[in-house]
Amino acid sequence: MSEAKLRFSGDQIGLVKNAAWILTKNEVIGKVCDFFGSLSVQMKTDWMRVPYLSSIPAETRAKISRGEQYQGLPYVVLDYPREFGKENSFAIRTLFWWGNYFSINLHLTGMYKEMFFENIIHHFEMLAGKGFYVCISDDEWAHAINETDYKKLDQSNQELFRDYLSRKSFCKLSVKISLDDWEQAGELLLAHFQTIRQSLED
Repeated sequence: MSEAKLRFSGDQIGLVKNAAWILTKNEVIGKVCDFFGSLSVQMKTDWMRVPYLSSIPAETRAKISRGEQYQGLPYVVLDYPREFGKENSFAIRTLFWWGNYFSINLHLTGMYKEMFFENIIHHFEMLAGKGFYVCISDDEWAHAINETDYKKLDQSNQELFRDYLSRKSFCKLSVKISLDDWEQAGELLLAHFQTIRQSLED
């Protein structure tokens, strides 16, 4: 029987022997969770100002979750507002993805997509001007904003936008913020949240 051996590269063994980097990573994730908690309070205040939207969806509690393996990298997610049903889903999802970016996404299916479809189309120019993308993937859970799964709205037009949304069972709009803009992330994410909210209004 051959002897079992554990082999590491020089870089890997250096990391294995250094606890400081993983403790720093845990501290960063903790700070992002706290940041998302504060951000959710501001989002709720903004959302509840609009009577037309304040009862949609029924779930009013924000949910913050974290994980380690979205395409191999850690992440933190804030869902507010949120409703994930078998047929009808409504969520604004804010994502911190390690090594990549912050993003904020509108995700609609079923009756919610039908309810807000025309309003969103009407606000195409506003969304395009704010740097939003539309998901063109068949996978509604594709969060990596890339050229394969997403189309930037300022490279499209209103009729193509309508066509993209009409052909899918879901509507997913996304915008990202560079990690270099860390200090302005709260202000930028809240502004994008407000843009999404405005796109749902008549």
